Amino acid sequence: MVALPSEWQILGPFPIGTREQEFGADPLEAYGGFASLEYSTSNKYPSELATDGYVGWMTVRAEDGKIGPLEFPNIRCEMNGVEMNGVPFGWSIEQYQCWIRGYVDVAERAKFEIQVQGSSEFYIDRARYHGDAYSIGTTQHIATLDKGRHTIEIRLVHDVRIYGGGVAPPQCQCTVHLQQLNETNPVRIPQDVLLPSLLSGKGFAGSFGRVSVQNLSDTLVRVTSIQIKIFSNDSKELKSSSHMLSSDPIPIYSGQTRPVGIEFSVDSSIAKLDSVRVQVHCMIEGNQTEEIQKDLTVLGIDWNEEAFAYTFIDYDGTVHYAMAKKPQVLDANPDKPVILALHGSGLEASTRFWTDSLPVQKSSWIIFPTGRTSWGFDWHGPSTKNAFAALQSIAGQNEHRWRQITTGWDMAAALKTAEESSWTIGNVKQVLYIGHSNGGQGAWYIATHFPDTAIAVVAASGYIKIQDYVSYANWVSNAHVDPYTKGIMEMSIAEYNNDLHIPNMKGIPILPHTGADDDNVPPLHSRKLMRLLNENTHDPDLVKTSIVPGEKHWWDGVLRNDTVQEFIHRQLESSKAPVSGRYFSVVTTNPAGIGSVKGIQIEQLVIPYRLSKIHVFQHTSEGNLCQFQTLNVSAFTLTEYCTLDLRNGFMIDGTSFTGIEKPRGLFVRNKITGEWRNIPDRETWPVPNERSRWLYGSLHRMYDGTHPLRVVLPTMLDSTDEKAQFQHAALQIAHDWFLYGVGDSEIVEDHAVLERTELSRNDFVVTVYLGRPKQNQALTRLTSKRTNEIGFGEDPPSIQIDDQRYSAKGTGVLFLRPGFHSQELAIVVAGVDADGFNAALRLLPKQAGMMVPEWAVIGPEAKFKGLGGFLEAGYFDNNWRILRH
Repeated sequence: MVALPSEWQILGPFPIGTREQEFGADPLEAYGGFASLEYSTSNKYPSELATDGYVGWMTVRAEDGKIGPLEFPNIRCEMNGVEMNGVPFGWSIEQYQCWIRGYVDVAERAKFEIQVQGSSEFYIDRARYHGDAYSIGTTQHIATLDKGRHTIEIRLVHDVRIYGGGVAPPQCQCTVHLQQLNETNPVRIPQDVLLPSLLSGKGFAGSFGRVSVQNLSDTLVRVTSIQIKIFSNDSKELKSSSHMLSSDPIPIYSGQTRPVGIEFSVDSSIAKLDSVRVQVHCMIEGNQTEEIQKDLTVLGIDWNEEAFAYTFIDYDGTVHYAMAKKPQVLDANPDKPVILALHGSGLEASTRFWTDSLPVQKSSWIIFPTGRTSWGFDWHGPSTKNAFAALQSIAGQNEHRWRQITTGWDMAAALKTAEESSWTIGNVKQVLYIGHSNGGQGAWYIATHFPDTAIAVVAASGYIKIQDYVSYANWVSNAHVDPYTKGIMEMSIAEYNNDLHIPNMKGIPILPHTGADDDNVPPLHSRKLMRLLNENTHDPDLVKTSIVPGEKHWWDGVLRNDTVQEFIHRQLESSKAPVSGRYFSVVTTNPAGIGSVKGIQIEQLVIPYRLSKIHVFQHTSEGNLCQFQTLNVSAFTLTEYCTLDLRNGFMIDGTSFTGIEKPRGLFVRNKITGEWRNIPDRETWPVPNERSRWLYGSLHRMYDGTHPLRVVLPTMLDSTDEKAQFQHAALQIAHDWFLYGVGDSEIVEDHAVLERTELSRNDFVVTVYLGRPKQNQALTRLTSKRTNEIGFGEDPPSIQIDDQRYSAKGTGVLFLRPGFHSQELAIVVAGVDADGFNAALRLLPKQAGMMVPEWAVIGPEAKFKGLGGFLEAGYFDNNWRILRH
């Protein structure tokens, strides 16, 4: 055993902006960095947060690794504007960072599990680990520590979104977990196994499960089999079968945790049980074949009384769950809408008070998706895909009468009445979206980006966008970065700006809903979006905000409010497709992150990441053609949602189309003449090496793959230290995707990378290549197939952008490029040295709101200047050339 220190050294606080720390932006780096500074009662460092402009060292006591809540002397928070009245900078001034140092003594060389909850980065003897910022509690790092003293250094950020705001003094805390591993097994199942709910008298609400397996050994292991056995309370084993979703053994790298999906079925006798005991048997193959066992108890629930969890295969092949609340009446109406309810930050979808916040509806099902975790990605990207997969999967399960739940037993047939035996979920393409707080923002996001699925929206206490929730205005970087570079970075998250995409919502009934005294998401957010909606329709009274006097951010009945329920019932009863009127617009900055709008799917932009629009004029008088006027659009599709009357023909920017009975397929603009043409068979478009929306970035797309995220290790290295560095980096990438999205990653060595030839049309693969081509054989092969304007030099190592060469120590590069396959997006992370590589590695986005474009060169000054230390950054055009704005 090892004892954590009872006393820790603290230095700070210093300013830091929302989502800024991954760019560096640490003022102490101007003085050599915290790791090089020794504790001193006299040394002080400049910080505008302090009354006299300087902060120094202090010590705090800790118990069981819990450090804080921290309070700093010499900080007059009210003068900085922390209190809500008269705030000069808003919550952004409450974002601060500090450093924490402690020492642990290890009696003998041993292996430990390590994690810091509440911090996104910490260091063991200067080796950087990615922490558990939200204290989700699902991950642990494995590290071997030699005999002797070891230094733990923690960079702690007071993130308002985690710790709250408007309270003086703002306080944050973290918890250090360090425990010697006494496991004798090479692997373990570190967290509860995911299984669907056991519905009393019916069976399991799904046939899929998830077992997370962590490799504790020093070598690669392969999971060859996972099986579950199910027992009644009297220990009688039920007849069941189970198998992994993967037909091949699953390799797990040393220290890595992978979520393994399983499928199972149970004999119909389970319908008589109110609880069962489950044994999980995991077979692994490494140096020897071993079996790991884990036991758990599953209690039955009454689906007439509470929401239940069902499991499904998500877009990337991992198994996830969503909660469902069945209606009062199960009927066979296939057209009834479904309600999708999006939770707030830090809230599990299974939390009882959340699933109870919406009353049971007469005939419409309510689905509560997870967004993949309690924090997710602000309902962007992976979270949105998860929500849509939850809808599609429950409809699919119902189509098959839930037969996959048990062997030879039909759930629907087990229901009592004849009317109930033919029930359906309804139309999952006709959805009423509801959300609260972050989920309220998510409801705005889905309605502005995927409006063709929305019959109506209730956005309760939802903010406009992250930059307006906790402002980016107080970033350390702002004092160092030029407006052009800052604009380039902001373009990477412009696709998530709900206000910019408001025109896409035209015709959708909206109810903004908020408490009048909300001190978390002020009513100003809802009122502003209401104003923009009404301006867009030129009707000042079209949408009105429901503002409840005396209520704050959350209150009992926030969604049971009479106004909310009357709105819901009215929209469910009408369940009509939104009416667009004779004029509407489609708006986006990135087709990769948006669905069809009024049946129009933008596929390609003339200048990627610039605002693009399609204005549609639907004339009613006979003989007048429907007209499409485009701005910065070079290709779009008319989808199944298109209800435009095009029988008399139509025009796109002056190009006439007639005689097309049911216009579908793709319309592409000639880049020379400007004329448009219809391509019914899109197999011929795009041409090789040309980008469509599938291969647009930004780097946030790294988690959108339909297969496990693949991380490729270099092996052409000069030393064992280099090898250890890259292995450690790969584990941090896999850690982040598992922690923040319960995502799966495959770590492979470069010589083992083969070109994929089996991809289907809907597949999308993301591969991360670590190191320069000289270090990474797979990257060498990839760059030999097609070069681009970002290259590498050796002797000395350098990064080449066009004719500009960067070779200074500490310089790194991160960029997208085409992969081996036409539906593969490659991400390259490299540096001229170890420091440069690590600087580039930090830029891989693991949380929503990080501003990372399609490529960036980061220099050593970023350590304290943040964005001001970026040497270049930008995007690619449709032919993978650097886009010159």
